[in-house]
Amino acid sequence: MSCGFTRSSLLATRRPRADQNSERHENAERLNLKLADQRPAMQFEPGNEQQHGHRRGLYTTRERGNCERSAGGRFGAGDAGAGHADGSGAVGRAVGAGIAWLVPMMGLQMALHRTLGPERIGWLERLYTRGQVLLTGSRWRAVVDPRVDPTRPYFFFQNHTNHLDHCAMYPATPHFKQGVELEEHFHYPVYGAFMRSRGTLPVRRGGMEDFLELRDRAREEFTRGHSLLMFPKAHAR
Repeated sequence: MSCGFTRSSLLATRRPRADQNSERHENAERLNLKLADQRPAMQFEPGNEQQHGHRRGLYTTRERGNCERSAGGRFGAGDAGAGHADGSGAVGRAVGAGIAWLVPMMGLQMALHRTLGPERIGWLERLYTRGQVLLTGSRWRAVVDPRVDPTRPYFFFQNHTNHLDHCAMYPATPHFKQGVELEEHFHYPVYGAFMRSRGTLPVRRGGMEDFLELRDRAREEFTRGHSLLMFPKAHAR
């Protein structure tokens, strides 16, 4: 005896499986809703607020698609778009405020570099750097090893992620810290003029001769009692 299936019988055998999958999907949705109602708002751990640069509490990150997470923990495509727009607007406002703070403060410091010298306006440099961090909406706290001597020069090495990294490091200790930065950055408007006025050491992409020149200038800074602030992985290929 032979058996055969028609198109209609095959479709009939598939319907129960489709209905079963639909039921599973609905059950999963109900479970997600129930869990979402019980899920607390996500907060930063104490050590993470500086790393991400956001206020403690509800937050927005690029890893989550710039979607602002609500207390319930659920969001849809429309919410994601709204969160992205809100996040972009917040970033734009922070950038505008930072530039509005940077330009006059660097202009004032450059004027004082010529009259008083960079070493004598450390209080103003700390005010500027702390203000830049504050305008990003971040909280800042420095934890310094008690063995660090404020009267001795040091090499301060720091991970490099953006052009505000030095603002987080500079006010951490009372040392005068001379910067070491790529020479290309000296062409930036305002910022480049500020670095030249302050005596920042330029790093040139060259051979041993350029390295030896940088070494000699670093030695001069140490002789004057200046510390050096450096970013070892500022550029990687």
